[in-house]
Amino acid sequence: MLDVSHELVEHVSWLLYARRQQLNSPWRRPGCFKQALLALAHLRKNETFPQLAAGFGVSTTTAWRYVDETLGVLAAWAPGLREALVGLGEGDFVIVDGTLIPADRMAADEPYYSHKHRQYGMNVQVIPRADGTPLWFSRALPGRTHDLTAARARGIVQACLIRDILILASRACQGAGATFRTPYKHHMALQMNVHSVR
Repeated sequence: MLDVSHELVEHVSWLLYARRQQLNSPWRRPGCFKQALLALAHLRKNETFPQLAAGFGVSTTTAWRYVDETLGVLAAWAPGLREALVGLGEGDFVIVDGTLIPADRMAADEPYYSHKHRQYGMNVQVIPRADGTPLWFSRALPGRTHDLTAARARGIVQACLIRDILILASRACQGAGATFRTPYKHHMALQMNVHSVR
């Protein structure tokens, strides 16, 4: 069982259908709904390609190709940074944090090794609202990229400065200036003071 709504599968199906029409390739096996289901099973349940292939009655290569195609369609549909910040302005704030998406060791692996996490991966910057609702995810950078460097490279610092949006970030972004605030530093100092009083 896949714990996603029928509406979500249907929405992804329509995106795939539009893409197939654009490529002038409307008929393909499996259909758009089944392809959407296959890709969502991979994303939601982290099923391997051999598992997907067996479950959906396709080859492992086909399963990989359909997941890859669906990810491309979803990425193209996702809002850009400027679109994600629409409606936000002076007085509003967002949270910016980087996360490491683990990856297998690669041939040219040095840029992908994060000394902080002691593993290989890709650095992705995430901007959620204050309530945790995701607004935007950056494209991945090599794992050794510092969070502040990634935020600058992806235009987060400049976009929030232009719109005068306050950015709450981790200690990794100390010294960023602009509209960055690193409350975790103050929170940790407060905790240390409490422990010293005890």
